[in-house]
Amino acid sequence: MELSTAANEVIQIPYHPPLAELAPEPEAFYFQWKFMYFAFRFEDPALFPPLTLLDSGDIAALKRYSSAARRLASTTLLSAKEEVTIRVKNTPSGQDESVITRFSPHDVTAGFSVMFRQFFSDSEPASFSTVRNIIGRRNRETVDADHDVRAAILKEWRSANAKLLNAPLKTIALRRHYDEMGATDQPVQGEGGRSPRETIQIFNYGDLIHWGDDRATYEALGVTKASAALSRMQFLDAIVGLSHLYLGFSVIVDRVLTACQPE
Repeated sequence: MELSTAANEVIQIPYHPPLAELAPEPEAFYFQWKFMYFAFRFEDPALFPPLTLLDSGDIAALKRYSSAARRLASTTLLSAKEEVTIRVKNTPSGQDESVITRFSPHDVTAGFSVMFRQFFSDSEPASFSTVRNIIGRRNRETVDADHDVRAAILKEWRSANAKLLNAPLKTIALRRHYDEMGATDQPVQGEGGRSPRETIQIFNYGDLIHWGDDRATYEALGVTKASAALSRMQFLDAIVGLSHLYLGFSVIVDRVLTACQPE
């Protein structure tokens, strides 16, 4: 059985997919979070032990992250069904290739990329890395019974982010599936190729956000209609997988913000 089938029919998530209630199509969140849960086995982020922040700037950054995550969850792109179908037929004159795509409009993808960048770019003041570091620093300053639990949870989310920057979510899940079956030598599509981090960089700074230093690399992806479609699908897989990680972490952020509210 392929993991994509198993994800729909077998894998059960023991909690509600983060922010799915805000999505135009919540089922899209359930589908992605079956892969996310299978790949990383996250505990329910809503169970993160309370932690109080003292610095007003830190609190402002977490509030920004939380509000931006809610906007990201409500986007049409995270609920869209993006597809590529490539058919090759042999003809007397050679091979005839047809490419059928189902992508969100360019303006939707470009707008989403700008919203996504806040979480993705380490230079942003309310990025995933910045906010995770704020919570981690405060946890190191806090000596209580939950210190080690919080540290372990934050380490899991940091590790998951690093993995998703280097391989697509479905690739990570499928590798875990094969490893658990003892088929460690089984190759997995998506391993060893261009990383999601590199793909996002090329699309964002070769086309979607800036026509910048990566434009030549971006243009080279579209030598054929098929290569252009497959590259765009790789980009979409990359940003969707990472987006759901960011949305999941927003539940931890909200737990911390709740503890900061005056009684």
